[in-house]
Amino acid sequence: MEDARQREEAARLEAIRHAEVEKARVEAEQRARLQAMEAQQHHERQLTAIKQDESKKKLRNLLVGGVIAVVVIGGGLTAFAVNSYNEKQAQLKAQEVQQKAAEERAARLEHDLKEQQAKVDGLLTQLSGAKDEAQRLALQKQLEEEQRKTEQIKKGGGGARPGGNTSGGQTKACNCTPGDPLCSCL
Repeated sequence: MEDARQREEAARLEAIRHAEVEKARVEAEQRARLQAMEAQQHHERQLTAIKQDESKKKLRNLLVGGVIAVVVIGGGLTAFAVNSYNEKQAQLKAQEVQQKAAEERAARLEHDLKEQQAKVDGLLTQLSGAKDEAQRLALQKQLEEEQRKTEQIKKGGGGARPGGNTSGGQTKACNCTPGDPLCSCL
């Protein structure tokens, strides 16, 4: 009986020792799992921090790129607007010059027409006061020539003007575009 009890006691001690070893092994496994989980969580936190830093860098780069794009586009639009304004001003100035030249030509044409009419009127007066036939024929010829010049002035301003282009009593037609400030027909 004593042997059986000792065997029982040895078996019980062996079971307790085996349970203690098993308990220690389980605790060691749990500690190892906890350490692995902590290491994994630490690693995940580091990855999250790195990703946040990268996203911050990307956001910063996007913002810098956006600001640069806005500045470049704004500068381009401003340059375009200034250039457009300058072109518009140049066009307005050119139109003013053309209008002034046209007004000067019209005034000159009117002046030439009045001079020509005065010549015609003077010749008519001389013709009515002419005493002999030779003088009358010469005045009649001059009158016809002056009337032709008057008609040419009325048609297009191409009459005999003081300092104008004439060739053998005939006038050259003006082929310049209206409003051309470099026209030599004026």
